[in-house]
Amino acid sequence: MNTTPRDLKGQLSFIGVSHLDKMFSLFASSMEGVFKTAKRRRSWNGGTIGPFLFLMQNVMIRHAISQTARDSKVGIMTLPPKEERVIEIEFNAAERKEYDRVQKKAATMYEQLKATGKVNRHYLKLNSALLPLRIACSGGQLAEGQINRKTVPKENLTGKELQYDLDSTQECSICLDAMEEPKATICKPVPHIFCKECIQGVFSGASSIPCPCCRATVKAEDLRDVVPKVDTNETKDKDKSEDGKKASKKKHVETLKDSDILFRSKFETLLKELIRVRDTEPGSKSLVFSQFTSTLQWMKQELPKHGFQFRTLSGNMTMKKRSDALREFQVSA
Repeated sequence: MNTTPRDLKGQLSFIGVSHLDKMFSLFASSMEGVFKTAKRRRSWNGGTIGPFLFLMQNVMIRHAISQTARDSKVGIMTLPPKEERVIEIEFNAAERKEYDRVQKKAATMYEQLKATGKVNRHYLKLNSALLPLRIACSGGQLAEGQINRKTVPKENLTGKELQYDLDSTQECSICLDAMEEPKATICKPVPHIFCKECIQGVFSGASSIPCPCCRATVKAEDLRDVVPKVDTNETKDKDKSEDGKKASKKKHVETLKDSDILFRSKFETLLKELIRVRDTEPGSKSLVFSQFTSTLQWMKQELPKHGFQFRTLSGNMTMKKRSDALREFQVSA
Protein backbone atom coordinates (compact mmCIF):
# COMPACT_ATOMS: atom_id res chain seq x y z
CA MET A 1 0.00 0.00 0.00
CA ASN A 2 1.52 3.30 -1.04
CA THR A 3 -0.77 6.31 -0.68
CA THR A 4 -4.40 5.19 -0.57
CA PRO A 5 -6.29 1.89 -0.35
CA ARG A 6 -6.98 2.31 -4.06
CA ASP A 7 -3.34 1.37 -4.70
CA LEU A 8 -4.18 -2.16 -3.53
CA LYS A 9 -6.53 -2.68 -6.45
CA GLY A 10 -3.73 -3.21 -8.94
CA GLN A 11 -1.83 -5.49 -6.57
CA LEU A 12 -4.89 -7.62 -5.84
CA SER A 13 -5.64 -7.80 -9.55
CA PHE A 14 -2.09 -9.00 -10.15
CA ILE A 15 -2.53 -11.98 -7.79
CA GLY A 16 -5.88 -12.89 -9.34
CA VAL A 17 -8.54 -11.59 -6.95
CA SER A 18 -11.76 -11.19 -8.95
CA HIS A 19 -14.69 -8.73 -8.84
CA LEU A 20 -12.40 -5.88 -7.76
CA ASP A 21 -14.33 -3.17 -9.59
CA LYS A 22 -17.48 -3.92 -7.61
CA MET A 23 -15.63 -4.29 -4.31
CA PHE A 24 -13.65 -1.08 -4.60
CA SER A 25 -16.75 0.78 -5.72
CA LEU A 26 -18.35 -0.37 -2.47
CA PHE A 27 -15.30 0.63 -0.41
CA ALA A 28 -14.62 3.98 -2.12
CA SER A 29 -16.53 6.34 0.15
CA SER A 30 -15.58 4.68 3.44
CA MET A 31 -11.90 3.96 2.79
CA GLU A 32 -11.01 7.45 1.61
CA GLY A 33 -12.00 8.98 4.94
CA VAL A 34 -10.40 6.29 7.09
CA PHE A 35 -6.90 6.95 5.76
CA LYS A 36 -6.94 10.75 5.93
CA THR A 37 -6.38 11.46 9.63
CA ALA A 38 -4.61 9.80 12.54
CA LYS A 39 -7.83 9.89 14.56
CA ARG A 40 -9.66 7.83 11.98
CA ARG A 41 -6.73 5.44 11.55
CA ARG A 42 -7.07 4.56 15.23
CA SER A 43 -10.64 3.35 14.67
CA TRP A 44 -10.12 0.83 11.88
CA ASN A 45 -12.01 -1.92 13.68
CA GLY A 46 -15.38 -0.21 13.59
CA GLY A 47 -17.78 1.47 11.25
CA THR A 48 -17.73 1.14 7.48
CA ILE A 49 -14.11 -0.12 7.30
CA GLY A 50 -15.35 -3.60 8.27
CA PRO A 51 -15.96 -4.96 4.72
CA PHE A 52 -12.51 -3.81 3.63
CA LEU A 53 -10.81 -5.52 6.59
CA PHE A 54 -12.83 -8.67 5.90
CA LEU A 55 -11.40 -8.76 2.37
CA MET A 56 -7.83 -8.14 3.48
CA GLN A 57 -7.77 -10.78 6.22
CA ASN A 58 -8.60 -13.38 3.58
CA VAL A 59 -5.82 -12.43 1.14
CA MET A 60 -2.98 -11.36 3.46
CA ILE A 61 -0.60 -13.35 5.69
CA ARG A 62 1.24 -11.70 8.57
CA HIS A 63 4.37 -13.22 10.07
CA ALA A 64 7.42 -12.31 12.11
CA ILE A 65 10.89 -12.16 10.54
CA SER A 66 12.06 -14.79 13.04
CA GLN A 67 9.24 -17.22 12.19
CA THR A 68 10.29 -20.75 11.09
CA ALA A 69 8.62 -23.41 8.95
CA ARG A 70 6.78 -26.10 10.95
CA ASP A 71 8.54 -29.12 9.42
CA SER A 72 12.08 -27.96 8.69
CA LYS A 73 12.35 -25.30 11.41
CA VAL A 74 14.18 -23.18 8.84
CA GLY A 75 13.48 -19.48 9.01
CA ILE A 76 10.96 -18.50 6.36
CA MET A 77 12.99 -15.34 5.66
CA THR A 78 16.27 -17.23 5.24
CA LEU A 79 18.03 -16.21 2.03
CA PRO A 80 21.24 -17.48 0.46
CA PRO A 81 24.36 -15.38 1.10
CA LYS A 82 24.60 -12.25 -1.02
CA GLU A 83 27.71 -11.23 -2.89
CA GLU A 84 28.19 -7.60 -3.88
CA ARG A 85 30.74 -6.35 -6.38
CA VAL A 86 31.31 -2.74 -7.42
CA ILE A 87 32.70 -2.54 -10.95
CA GLU A 88 34.22 0.81 -11.86
CA ILE A 89 33.89 1.68 -15.54
CA GLU A 90 35.97 4.19 -17.48
CA PHE A 91 34.57 6.20 -20.38
CA ASN A 92 36.42 5.90 -23.67
CA ALA A 93 38.04 9.05 -25.08
CA ALA A 94 35.01 10.18 -27.12
CA GLU A 95 32.59 9.59 -24.24
CA ARG A 96 34.81 11.39 -21.75
CA LYS A 97 35.13 14.41 -24.05
CA GLU A 98 31.35 14.74 -24.42
CA TYR A 99 30.71 14.10 -20.73
CA ASP A 100 33.23 16.77 -19.72
CA ARG A 101 31.62 19.26 -22.12
CA VAL A 102 28.15 18.79 -20.62
CA GLN A 103 29.54 18.74 -17.08
CA LYS A 104 31.35 22.03 -17.69
CA LYS A 105 28.09 23.57 -18.92
CA ALA A 106 26.27 22.43 -15.75
CA ALA A 107 29.14 23.65 -13.54
CA THR A 108 29.05 27.07 -15.20
CA MET A 109 25.33 27.33 -14.50
CA TYR A 110 25.96 26.43 -10.86
CA GLU A 111 28.70 29.04 -10.45
CA GLN A 112 26.50 31.74 -11.97
CA LEU A 113 23.62 30.93 -9.63
CA LYS A 114 26.00 30.66 -6.66
CA ALA A 115 27.39 34.14 -7.41
CA THR A 116 23.87 35.60 -7.24
CA GLY A 117 22.91 33.60 -4.14
CA LYS A 118 20.04 31.84 -5.96
CA VAL A 119 21.17 28.21 -5.80
CA ASN A 120 18.37 27.13 -3.46
CA ARG A 121 15.71 28.82 -5.60
CA HIS A 122 16.92 27.00 -8.74
CA TYR A 123 17.63 23.57 -7.32
CA LEU A 124 15.37 21.83 -9.84
CA LYS A 125 16.93 23.70 -12.75
CA LEU A 126 20.37 22.47 -11.63
CA ASN A 127 19.01 18.96 -11.21
CA SER A 128 17.71 19.07 -14.78
CA ALA A 129 21.13 20.24 -16.01
CA LEU A 130 22.67 17.15 -14.38
CA LEU A 131 20.12 14.79 -15.95
CA PRO A 132 22.08 14.32 -19.23
CA LEU A 133 25.14 13.33 -17.19
CA ARG A 134 23.15 10.68 -15.35
CA ILE A 135 21.75 9.34 -18.63
CA ALA A 136 25.27 9.24 -20.05
CA CYS A 137 26.45 7.15 -17.10
CA SER A 138 23.46 4.85 -17.56
CA GLY A 139 24.38 4.37 -21.23
CA GLY A 140 22.79 4.40 -24.64
CA GLN A 141 22.05 6.79 -27.47
CA LEU A 142 21.44 10.38 -26.43
CA ALA A 143 19.34 12.69 -28.58
CA GLU A 144 20.78 16.13 -29.22
CA GLY A 145 17.90 17.72 -27.31
CA GLN A 146 18.78 15.71 -24.18
CA ILE A 147 22.28 17.18 -24.23
CA ASN A 148 21.75 20.78 -25.31
CA ARG A 149 18.05 21.33 -24.53
CA LYS A 150 17.63 23.53 -27.61
CA THR A 151 14.30 25.17 -28.28
CA VAL A 152 11.97 23.79 -30.93
CA PRO A 153 11.28 26.20 -33.83
CA LYS A 154 7.74 27.57 -33.92
CA GLU A 155 6.99 26.11 -37.35
CA ASN A 156 7.74 22.63 -36.04
CA LEU A 157 5.09 22.73 -33.29
CA THR A 158 1.77 20.96 -33.84
CA GLY A 159 -0.20 23.11 -31.40
CA LYS A 160 -0.74 20.29 -28.92
CA GLU A 161 2.52 20.70 -27.01
CA LEU A 162 2.94 22.52 -23.73
CA GLN A 163 5.72 25.10 -23.98
CA TYR A 164 7.49 25.84 -20.72
CA ASP A 165 10.34 27.97 -19.41
CA LEU A 166 13.37 26.05 -18.13
CA ASP A 167 13.53 28.47 -15.19
CA SER A 168 10.27 27.02 -13.93
CA THR A 169 11.16 23.34 -14.49
CA GLN A 170 9.42 21.16 -11.93
CA GLU A 171 10.33 17.74 -10.62
CA CYS A 172 7.96 14.87 -11.35
CA SER A 173 5.58 14.66 -8.40
CA ILE A 174 5.35 10.88 -8.83
CA CYS A 175 9.03 9.86 -8.77
CA LEU A 176 10.25 13.15 -7.18
CA ASP A 177 13.09 13.38 -9.67
CA ALA A 178 14.03 15.44 -12.73
CA MET A 179 11.73 14.83 -15.68
CA GLU A 180 12.49 12.23 -18.34
CA GLU A 181 10.37 12.62 -21.49
CA PRO A 182 7.92 14.94 -19.71
CA LYS A 183 4.19 14.78 -20.40
CA ALA A 184 1.62 17.40 -19.35
CA THR A 185 -2.06 17.19 -18.47
CA ILE A 186 -4.70 19.76 -19.42
CA CYS A 187 -5.71 20.39 -15.82
CA LYS A 188 -7.07 23.85 -14.93
CA PRO A 189 -5.97 26.43 -13.92
CA VAL A 190 -2.45 25.03 -14.50
CA PRO A 191 -1.35 21.80 -16.19
CA HIS A 192 0.65 19.25 -14.25
CA ILE A 193 3.86 17.69 -15.61
CA PHE A 194 5.13 14.16 -15.02
CA CYS A 195 7.68 11.76 -16.49
CA LYS A 196 6.16 9.87 -19.39
CA GLU A 197 6.69 6.47 -17.79
CA CYS A 198 5.44 7.65 -14.40
CA ILE A 199 2.09 8.99 -15.65
CA GLN A 200 1.58 6.07 -18.04
CA GLY A 201 2.15 3.76 -15.10
CA VAL A 202 -0.67 5.50 -13.22
CA PHE A 203 -2.99 4.95 -16.18
CA SER A 204 -1.98 1.27 -16.31
CA GLY A 205 -4.14 0.73 -19.39
CA ALA A 206 -7.12 2.82 -18.26
CA SER A 207 -8.51 5.49 -20.59
CA SER A 208 -8.88 8.06 -17.80
CA ILE A 209 -7.68 8.55 -14.21
CA PRO A 210 -7.82 11.17 -11.44
CA CYS A 211 -4.82 13.50 -11.78
CA PRO A 212 -2.17 12.50 -9.17
CA CYS A 213 -1.92 16.19 -8.18
CA CYS A 214 -5.40 17.73 -8.28
CA ARG A 215 -7.68 14.67 -8.76
CA ALA A 216 -9.30 16.20 -11.88
CA THR A 217 -10.17 13.64 -14.54
CA VAL A 218 -7.30 13.15 -17.00
CA LYS A 219 -7.70 11.27 -20.28
CA ALA A 220 -4.76 9.41 -21.80
CA GLU A 221 -5.46 10.97 -25.20
CA ASP A 222 -5.13 14.48 -23.72
CA LEU A 223 -1.55 14.10 -22.49
CA ARG A 224 0.81 16.53 -24.28
CA ASP A 225 4.50 16.61 -25.04
CA VAL A 226 6.42 19.28 -23.12
CA VAL A 227 8.90 21.44 -25.05
CA PRO A 228 11.02 24.49 -24.14
CA LYS A 229 9.54 27.86 -25.08
CA VAL A 230 10.22 29.10 -28.58
CA ASP A 231 13.06 31.62 -28.91
CA THR A 232 11.17 34.54 -30.51
CA ASN A 233 14.42 36.31 -31.42
CA GLU A 234 15.44 33.39 -33.59
CA THR A 235 12.05 33.41 -35.29
CA LYS A 236 12.32 37.13 -36.12
CA ASP A 237 15.90 36.88 -37.38
CA LYS A 238 14.97 34.03 -39.71
CA ASP A 239 12.99 36.29 -42.03
CA LYS A 240 15.56 39.07 -42.49
CA SER A 241 17.32 37.65 -45.55
CA GLU A 242 17.73 34.57 -47.72
CA ASP A 243 21.01 33.86 -45.93
CA GLY A 244 19.18 34.18 -42.65
CA LYS A 245 16.59 31.67 -43.80
CA LYS A 246 19.24 29.18 -44.81
CA ALA A 247 21.08 29.59 -41.52
CA SER A 248 17.88 29.20 -39.54
CA LYS A 249 16.89 26.13 -41.53
CA LYS A 250 20.30 24.58 -40.86
CA LYS A 251 19.90 25.30 -37.15
CA HIS A 252 16.42 23.76 -37.27
CA VAL A 253 17.84 20.50 -38.67
CA GLU A 254 20.52 20.40 -35.97
CA THR A 255 17.87 20.87 -33.30
CA LEU A 256 15.85 17.84 -34.34
CA LYS A 257 18.53 15.36 -35.35
CA ASP A 258 19.76 12.56 -33.11
CA SER A 259 23.26 13.03 -31.80
CA ASP A 260 26.02 10.60 -32.76
CA ILE A 261 26.96 10.43 -29.08
CA LEU A 262 26.76 6.81 -27.99
CA PHE A 263 27.78 5.84 -24.46
CA ARG A 264 28.66 2.15 -24.77
CA SER A 265 31.24 1.58 -22.01
CA LYS A 266 28.78 0.48 -19.34
CA PHE A 267 26.96 -1.81 -21.76
CA GLU A 268 30.22 -3.42 -22.88
CA THR A 269 31.02 -4.28 -19.26
CA LEU A 270 27.51 -5.58 -18.67
CA LEU A 271 27.74 -7.68 -21.82
CA LYS A 272 30.94 -9.37 -20.57
CA GLU A 273 29.18 -10.24 -17.30
CA LEU A 274 26.14 -11.64 -19.11
CA ILE A 275 28.33 -13.77 -21.37
CA ARG A 276 30.23 -15.05 -18.31
CA VAL A 277 26.97 -16.05 -16.62
CA ARG A 278 25.71 -17.71 -19.80
CA ASP A 279 28.93 -19.74 -20.17
CA THR A 280 29.39 -20.76 -16.52
CA GLU A 281 25.75 -21.06 -15.38
CA PRO A 282 23.64 -21.94 -18.46
CA GLY A 283 20.44 -22.30 -16.44
CA SER A 284 20.70 -18.90 -14.73
CA LYS A 285 18.85 -15.72 -15.63
CA SER A 286 19.83 -12.12 -14.96
CA LEU A 287 17.86 -9.05 -13.91
CA VAL A 288 19.07 -5.74 -15.31
CA PHE A 289 17.75 -2.49 -13.84
CA SER A 290 17.97 1.08 -15.10
CA GLN A 291 16.28 4.26 -13.98
CA PHE A 292 16.13 5.54 -17.56
CA THR A 293 13.79 4.13 -20.18
CA SER A 294 16.06 5.44 -22.95
CA THR A 295 18.82 3.10 -21.73
CA LEU A 296 16.49 0.10 -21.66
CA GLN A 297 15.11 0.88 -25.12
CA TRP A 298 18.63 0.97 -26.52
CA MET A 299 19.60 -2.27 -24.75
CA LYS A 300 16.55 -4.00 -26.24
CA GLN A 301 18.07 -3.33 -29.65
CA GLU A 302 21.60 -4.39 -28.67
CA LEU A 303 21.07 -7.60 -26.65
CA PRO A 304 19.61 -9.72 -29.51
CA LYS A 305 22.74 -8.94 -31.56
CA HIS A 306 24.69 -10.98 -29.00
CA GLY A 307 22.25 -13.87 -28.74
CA PHE A 308 20.34 -12.79 -25.63
CA GLN A 309 16.59 -12.99 -25.17
CA PHE A 310 14.84 -10.68 -22.74
CA ARG A 311 11.53 -9.71 -21.20
CA THR A 312 10.80 -6.12 -20.19
CA LEU A 313 9.00 -4.78 -17.12
CA SER A 314 8.31 -1.04 -16.98
CA GLY A 315 6.07 1.32 -15.11
CA ASN A 316 3.89 2.16 -18.11
CA MET A 317 2.79 -1.46 -18.67
CA THR A 318 -0.68 -2.66 -17.72
CA MET A 319 -0.95 -5.25 -14.96
CA LYS A 320 -1.80 -7.93 -17.54
CA LYS A 321 1.28 -7.15 -19.61
CA ARG A 322 3.44 -7.19 -16.49
CA SER A 323 1.99 -10.53 -15.45
CA ASP A 324 2.55 -11.98 -18.94
CA ALA A 325 6.15 -10.71 -19.02
CA LEU A 326 6.93 -12.22 -15.59
CA ARG A 327 5.37 -15.55 -16.56
CA GLU A 328 7.32 -15.69 -19.82
CA PHE A 329 10.54 -14.82 -17.98
CA GLN A 330 9.97 -17.65 -15.50
CA VAL A 331 9.25 -20.35 -18.08
CA SER A 332 11.66 -19.32 -20.86
CA ALA A 333 14.76 -21.42 -21.34
